Amino acid sequence: MHDSWHFIKGYGFSSSFLYTQKFFPNSKYGNFHSELITIFFETGVIGFILYFLFLSIPLITLLMQQLRKNINYILIGISFFLQGIFYQQFLFQYYWIMIAIIWLVPVIKFPGESSLKNVA
Repeated sequence: MHDSWHFIKGYGFSSSFLYTQKFFPNSKYGNFHSELITIFFETGVIGFILYFLFLSIPLITLLMQQLRKNINYILIGISFFLQGIFYQQFLFQYYWIMIAIIWLVPVIKFPGESSLKNVA
């Protein structure tokens, strides 16, 4: 029961450092080197699914709109997701600024267009 509960809810934010001490004793830099594994370990299945949805909803929204106009934003979002496999970046400010930009793209009005939502 104890392990299954941690699988669902995780071990808590910043707890990965404590659990990596077994492999990297006395190292203040021990971590999983993967954003997705860290999110899964610290927040469990619930947090991982929410984080995955948080990253994928704007990409799905952009894919549903005109693909050619949004391909740059889609590639940025996909690259952020893929970079998370090999590196932890969710603690950096630029990461959240870029995610905010990707979330705002569907509602931004560009000059000469009414909005991206209304583009056919």
